[in-house]
Amino acid sequence: MNNILNICKIATCVLLPFSFLINIDLFVILAILYILMYAAENGDIDGKIFIIYMLSFQFSAIKIFNVHFYDIFLVALVLLCIVYKNGKIIVQNGIELLTFLFLIIIRLVLKPTDLALTDTASYITCIITFIFILNLNKNSLYIKEKLPELSISSLYFTLIVFFLYSRGMIKNVTNGLITSDIFMYTDELRMNGFFTDPNKYLVYEMALICLLILYRESNFIILLTVIATVLSMSRSSLICIIVYILLILYRYLNNRFNSKSKAIFALLLIIFGCGIIYFISTTNFNNAVFKGMGRLLGRTRSVEYTATIMDDNRLKIWHLAIGLIKNKPFIGYGLGAISDKNILPFGTHNTFLGLMVKGGIFLLFAFILFFRKLFVHPNAEKIAFIILPLFFLDLDAYRVLYLMYAVYMEIPDGLELYSKN
Repeated sequence: MNNILNICKIATCVLLPFSFLINIDLFVILAILYILMYAAENGDIDGKIFIIYMLSFQFSAIKIFNVHFYDIFLVALVLLCIVYKNGKIIVQNGIELLTFLFLIIIRLVLKPTDLALTDTASYITCIITFIFILNLNKNSLYIKEKLPELSISSLYFTLIVFFLYSRGMIKNVTNGLITSDIFMYTDELRMNGFFTDPNKYLVYEMALICLLILYRESNFIILLTVIATVLSMSRSSLICIIVYILLILYRYLNNRFNSKSKAIFALLLIIFGCGIIYFISTTNFNNAVFKGMGRLLGRTRSVEYTATIMDDNRLKIWHLAIGLIKNKPFIGYGLGAISDKNILPFGTHNTFLGLMVKGGIFLLFAFILFFRKLFVHPNAEKIAFIILPLFFLDLDAYRVLYLMYAVYMEIPDGLELYSKN
């Protein structure tokens, strides 16, 4: 039975991108069938729920009745979880969570707009995701067995979707019931599968890397996922991967040095770092590296418009955001302020600045208070792939961040998960 199911899963996965060319309704039906095949497999219920929810993000660009595909599955899986656990739902970080939620609602009440209501709904959905994932038993052999499949399917969708839309074969569709919003930008080399944004795709892939490491999957699968991460062609991906490599190198050397050698190594590292900073500050090296990263990633259009690092859109938007924060440091401009693009041309590309613009220092404090345990016992994966992206991307209302926080809440040292069921 399992062999037949595996063949059906593989066939459906292969056909899915091409079904989009035929009909969006057919595509959605196949996507739902593909996900439900995981529900039909042998395995523990909690493990299957976790994998199904993770898989639903691979179709992020699809909305049904204007509701994200993954949110529809979230509602269904939460209801299943409540029934399955007889209503016994545990809430950790209760005071911090309520503080965060309270300030979100207060900020909505102070400036109630349609966009603010949408932002509030996103935050509430994220909090539900956190509670939901926290209540799943992740001590699951099923999760360990299926994570590589998620990695491979995501990489496959990324490559095929890029191949199809680069040849003008895929176009976004709206038929009243179903809407697609796949990111398609042919002026530059960007890959993101069925995601609305290469950066959201990037975060999903980095979350997969963390999970693969936690569940001690093979280095080959981890390498494939790293490749998929780089295919987002985001400069953030290179920064995160380089930081991860440096942290691994530091951990390796740190474990092999005695106290005296560590002090010498630290001194040499400081001297080397000061030399690099001096060299960068007195030459155009930083701009050369900046443009080189852009060309390496196929971002020739970005290089054309941002000739130096100071011209980068992120630095420009950070400067604008800081100027806005100075005017309203405590309460911000409202939850929908960034979405309506009246005060900023696009998102802040920084989770902390974005929160300050929306709700001031109070909302930022509540967010950090809620996520404080994420910063406890940091390891290379958590720092490079979960914490660092907060400084380059807007992740305050992205479900995957809350999902990974719930995972790390159960793993205080962040180094290993369960090796057996």
